[in-house]
Amino acid sequence: MQLIEWRADFCTGIESIDYEHEELIKLINALFEKAEEKKDKQNIVESLNEIYAEIAGHFVLEENIMKNDGYDQYEVHRQDHAKLLDEIGDITEAYESDQDIPRLQQVLNDWFINHFKTHDARLHSIGK
Repeated sequence: MQLIEWRADFCTGIESIDYEHEELIKLINALFEKAEEKKDKQNIVESLNEIYAEIAGHFVLEENIMKNDGYDQYEVHRQDHAKLLDEIGDITEAYESDQDIPRLQQVLNDWFINHFKTHDARLHSIGK
C-alpha cells in the first residue's frame, strides 16, 4: 500500500529538497507496507527511528537553505518541522507500547499534504 504517492506539485524547484522529499515518501510507504505485512514490532520500530532520523536530517537541509536565502517564513516553517518531529517521537513511543500505526498513518499523510501545500510550496520562490 502506498500511503503517499509522489506528485509533481510536491516539487519546490530546489533539487536537493525535492530529491529528499521523494526519498522520505519511499521510506514512509515502505514502513506502511511492513505494517500491513504484520512485520515484527522491532522491525517497525527500527523503520520509525530511521524515518525520524531522515526527516530530522532533511529539516536541517531545508532550514539551512531558508536561512541562507533570508526566507521570510523561516520561523513558522521551522516550528512546523519541530511539531512533526515531536509527533513522530510520541507515536514511536506509543507504538512500542500499543502499536499505534493508524495514528502515525494519519499524522504523516496529513502533514505531508498540508505542509507541502502551505510551507514547502512557498519554497518555489527560493528555488528560482
